[in-house]
Amino acid sequence: MRLRTIDEPNTRSALGFCLFDDGSAEAGADAIGSVVCMAIVRDNQAENRYEIADGDELAGFAEYIIDGDVISFPHTETLSGNEGRGLARQLVEFALADARERQLAVLPKCWFVSKVIADRPGEYLDLVPVDARATYNLPLH
Repeated sequence: MRLRTIDEPNTRSALGFCLFDDGSAEAGADAIGSVVCMAIVRDNQAENRYEIADGDELAGFAEYIIDGDVISFPHTETLSGNEGRGLARQLVEFALADARERQLAVLPKCWFVSKVIADRPGEYLDLVPVDARATYNLPLH
């Protein structure tokens, strides 16, 4: 089984998601085994979107379009009642890490995806082709 952890550096314990072969993900646990986060992220390929759920309830999604070796993100949405909890950022960071794993270039057409990339250029800017960065108000370097 293939696992990949995406660390969330702004937490006290080791928070992350493990990506499984079926495209689902589970929140990580800290060293003593306590659950850090109940959010679950998955790639819903049938709907062309990444989804984040809090327990059994869908909390948000990031739509995508794959064209060859490029993935574009036209829309990200946090569903009512889930705003302000950082779920959208977790979702987008997971999607960007998955794009990197799949060696896909990223076109952040959604303003929020572009913001996440701009907030952490050292981690994500290289995913966006240099000639497309100005289109999304991203630095060239």
